[in-house]
Amino acid sequence: MTQQECGVCFETVQLIECTRCNFAACAECIRTTILGGTTYACCMKCKEKYTAKYISINLGSKWKRTTYQEFADKILIDRERSKIPETLELIKRINTRDALLKQYRMLSDSIHTLTTKRDDLRHKLLGTALINQRYYLNNIHTNYTQSNSFT
Repeated sequence: MTQQECGVCFETVQLIECTRCNFAACAECIRTTILGGTTYACCMKCKEKYTAKYISINLGSKWKRTTYQEFADKILIDRERSKIPETLELIKRINTRDALLKQYRMLSDSIHTLTTKRDDLRHKLLGTALINQRYYLNNIHTNYTQSNSFT
């Protein structure tokens, strides 16, 4: 391959072309740009993500396995760390919801228990009232029959 002037560092070196937009730069400039970024390896111009095969062939498989892998791991860790505050907020909301559901269930159980007790007491009162009413009516009947039997 022929050597040409890199459009980034202006050194005369072998250039690597983007498969999508044909932007060309030297391996050192591409490596520097990748490691200075905050995303995965991509073209400086069109932002097309470089494949693992492209990186291995053009930037070196050893560089990919060591330097780039450390960089990619750091990006992944940083992304996950950035999600922690929103995850904690979500966990807080879920815990609040669960506590409210538990409280709701306990109150529902209490309402059910109290409703059952109320109904039992109502039946007892009605039963007692009926017994008292029968007793009262029976007494009236007895008194009436007794008073009429003497006349």
